[in-house]
Amino acid sequence: MLGKQPYLVVHEAFIDRRSEIRSNDRIAIALYDWSGRVLRYQWPKMGKRLVHDHLRELSNAMNKWGSHILDLQAWHDVMPQFDQSLQSSVRSTTVETTADYCLQKPYAMRERFCLVATQILHQANIQTKTTYKDQLPSDKKKSFLMRNEKLLDLRYVGNGWVNYPAFEAALMKINDEIFLAETSSYRNLANHMTPQHLEFGHSVSVTRKLERTSDPVNAAVNEFCNVTYVECGMSALKLGEVVDSVICQFEKASAALFCLNNLLQEITQSLILDTTA
Repeated sequence: MLGKQPYLVVHEAFIDRRSEIRSNDRIAIALYDWSGRVLRYQWPKMGKRLVHDHLRELSNAMNKWGSHILDLQAWHDVMPQFDQSLQSSVRSTTVETTADYCLQKPYAMRERFCLVATQILHQANIQTKTTYKDQLPSDKKKSFLMRNEKLLDLRYVGNGWVNYPAFEAALMKINDEIFLAETSSYRNLANHMTPQHLEFGHSVSVTRKLERTSDPVNAAVNEFCNVTYVECGMSALKLGEVVDSVICQFEKASAALFCLNNLLQEITQSLILDTTA
């Protein structure tokens, strides 16, 4: 743990750098006026508040993520000023936590976008389609939805809206294969196995692997598992590469936000103004 004086010196350098990059062309601030726009229109009972609140929280989530990315960028910029011992202490107490949050967020934001868009489109369909029922394909499920089940709901409610395909295309680029490859599936490893370190160190270097083989004579009955132990240790993620990757993901999330805004504009054009609002 850092002593008081080194702690103050390191964090003063961070604060100075953070104030210099408090705005970034690639980390655009998500505005809140769109959530207010929906209040001017007639929605189903309770639907207006539901849509408004989801949009507000989506902006909150984007802005919080963007702020943490800028924090990570500032740490990356100031860390080389200090010796390895000091860097190691700061990395373990502060930087790794911020990096973990930023690396986990693309998956979480994709799921959030999916939820928000589904709820908005569902309420819009109730209001604008006379034969549409307040039912989703997943309503009969008794457990948490899998990703493909959430997507089926989204496609169901998005059917017929002109701007929906562009939104889905943008959504699918968040937490995409490029990001997974750049980060060696960090989020999946962090939540289900053992993740990579940051800057220095190797993760677990050996893993137990099962290879399933069948008896060629009676494959349906006799199945065998060959157990092997393979070297799999992954080298540490580099902070600069992490920053680049999460900024790119934030940009893709911002593109999805833009497409959702277009979809929302289309929706409100089909709604009736609420003269009591």
